[in-house]
Amino acid sequence: DGILLVGRVRLEYVQLLEGKNVPFVLVDHYIPNTNVNYVLSDGRMGAYNGTQYLIDNGHRNIGLLSGPSDLVTVNEREEGFRSALDKNGIQFNPKWRLEGNFEFESGKQAMNKFLKGTKPGERPTAFFAVNDLMALGAIQACKDNGLGVPEDVSIMGFDNIEVSFNPGIYRS
Repeated sequence: DGILLVGRVRLEYVQLLEGKNVPFVLVDHYIPNTNVNYVLSDGRMGAYNGTQYLIDNGHRNIGLLSGPSDLVTVNEREEGFRSALDKNGIQFNPKWRLEGNFEFESGKQAMNKFLKGTKPGERPTAFFAVNDLMALGAIQACKDNGLGVPEDVSIMGFDNIEVSFNPGIYRS
């Protein structure tokens, strides 16, 4: 009867479906300046709440594992993250902004690069990741580098995918 397009969708695909008169809805993505139907989660508020949770648990030095800056959902989640920091008088360190592409491997690579390029005293005590897959990749990178999560660094992801409910599988 119709198609749900979940996540990032290229404009060409949307135009193709529109040309075929196939009913569809974008889920967790929208394309500005189009009349396409979409449903979004409140990424700004979710990221704000997640970051506030880290702050409420004593973290004042919090890094961000972000995604492609051309995605509205990434920008909204980053706005929520920064808003929570601002509300609590915490200045964000731009050196602690890592970027991935929403995949496990990109979170792992970004965190590996960060850990290899910084000394332990120069690192945040926590990271907020704009999605769970990158958070899980970052957890794996921490484990591979001899860091415990959450003992040495806390990592929070956004999405609540099923595997995120058992982060112990990634503990060292």
